[in-house]
Amino acid sequence: MTKYLRGVRWPLWTATATSLGILVTHSLDFLSQPPTYGSATSTPDPSLRAHSPSWTEAQGGRRPRLVICGSGWVARSLISLLDTRLCEVMVISERNHFLYTPLLPASCVGSVEHRSIVSPVREVLANRIRWDRRKWWRSGQPSRLSFLHARVDDIDPRQKRIYCSSAHTGARLQVDYDVAVLAVGSSNDDCGMPGVSEHCHFLKAADDARAIRRAVTLALEHAAEPFCTPQERSDLLHFCVVGAGPAGTEFAAELHDFLSEDAHRLYPAELLEDVRISVIQSGRMVLNSYDRRIAEHATEKFQRDGIQLLLNCRVVDVQPHQLTVLDKDTQQRRQVPYGVCVWTTGVAMQPLARRLAQRIGPDIQSNHHALIVDSHLAVLGDPSRSLYAAGDCSTLRMPEVYSHARELFEEADEDGDGRIQYYEFAHLLRSVRDRFPQLREHAPEMELRLRAARDTVTRDNFTEWLRDIDAHTTSLPATAQVAHQQGKYLAGLLNRRFECWPHPLDETDPSVCPAFVWHNLGATAYIGGETSVMEVPYLQPVYGVYVYWLWYGYSLLHQFSWRSRFLVAGDFIKTRLLGRDTSMF
Repeated sequence: MTKYLRGVRWPLWTATATSLGILVTHSLDFLSQPPTYGSATSTPDPSLRAHSPSWTEAQGGRRPRLVICGSGWVARSLISLLDTRLCEVMVISERNHFLYTPLLPASCVGSVEHRSIVSPVREVLANRIRWDRRKWWRSGQPSRLSFLHARVDDIDPRQKRIYCSSAHTGARLQVDYDVAVLAVGSSNDDCGMPGVSEHCHFLKAADDARAIRRAVTLALEHAAEPFCTPQERSDLLHFCVVGAGPAGTEFAAELHDFLSEDAHRLYPAELLEDVRISVIQSGRMVLNSYDRRIAEHATEKFQRDGIQLLLNCRVVDVQPHQLTVLDKDTQQRRQVPYGVCVWTTGVAMQPLARRLAQRIGPDIQSNHHALIVDSHLAVLGDPSRSLYAAGDCSTLRMPEVYSHARELFEEADEDGDGRIQYYEFAHLLRSVRDRFPQLREHAPEMELRLRAARDTVTRDNFTEWLRDIDAHTTSLPATAQVAHQQGKYLAGLLNRRFECWPHPLDETDPSVCPAFVWHNLGATAYIGGETSVMEVPYLQPVYGVYVYWLWYGYSLLHQFSWRSRFLVAGDFIKTRLLGRDTSMF
């Protein structure tokens, strides 16, 4: 593979046909392989609080109740792979739709419409019921899935009870569960700074994207009014993005595309001379969590596009239409007026997760950013091991490897010569990767070190390597990829658990319940001008138009429904041929 791949600007019809061909092939392949189910078992009827007719049937055998709190990537993956004949499923969420978050920045400027990237929860559940209906004649047990539009306020793991309030009337509800999955995500991080929530826009939900789109259009229309002074026009047309992670970078790129492609032909030329986009980043490059070469390329791309980069700076004060920015090198402050400010600095712990952590106790739940879960995603401190957490609201507790250095070395040293050879390390990795999942992530690096050491390593070198692993092992990134994999893992784990219900499942046996392992499949980011960057583990970074088409095809394939696939494809074609819609409602 070459160091970088620079794509060729394909004709629109060729790229669209290619993407749709991949979509149809993938989808038909998926439809030809329906999910496989385990054996169904009848279970005693637990004591439940009735609030929906589908959950109050008193006749017949009862299946365990699974309550899923949240409607994000974890919930979507879990619902799609769960054997719904083995349990009753209830989804509780304040949001009544699933959102395809990777395209959220594009919806802020109309590249795709908001409704194209959302799928109603009830529609997803209804489709799953229809999918399972053809299995009824075999099992005689229809799927039972339900949705409750409510906000989860608190969870009592001892009584196995969820306290929530209606999203419409605020009425209090109690829901008992046999097993619950907490997948409520995270909240916006305002860094404890007054004024952020009042004057800035976050970018986390469909409502946020709609508000940003309206604010951008309002700023342009206001600046176009004849009585707007030059200073007011300059301030109104200054769009600030705080944070240059994937979300902030992609939004800045989409905004630049909109202003240069659509606003350029719709608004007076003298008006657009005052348009500015500024990205305020505490690091020295945009996308600094990516490979350094990708970060450098994205930074250079933004500079070529005329996007102002305030690097190694942070916001210290937020006022209406004005930011105070501190340069960390010179310690000087400057006032930055703005018309629209989008805040994308990170995520914070959900209040629900914080209350649950306080209920369990700080001696067990000591993390201030997320709930600590074990290698099977079970919440630490839950006495019945019936509460799981996944996605942004959880963080994985990794066992320390360094404290087991002696026993691991002796286990690996099969011939007892005091040195580990390459094949011995491979045997060790296969035997302990479930106990120490972080070894799998660092295995390629360790293998390279073994090869550099001529296929042998001493006890001291091995111990030092394990110390480095503990020092560099962090919680999983808060990305859709991680949440999707955790949802798939929980589906398999709960299927096995419900197959033997009401008997407990031995989660300590790796052959029955292997530990969750995140497989890093890489990451992509859109940087404008139909150009994307891609980071793939153990390969050279790639970027260009070709990567953009791959990213677009991937986005089509992973929409939550056929409806969303067709709508997103239609939005893409409409944007290329007719431009983005600037109307306001």
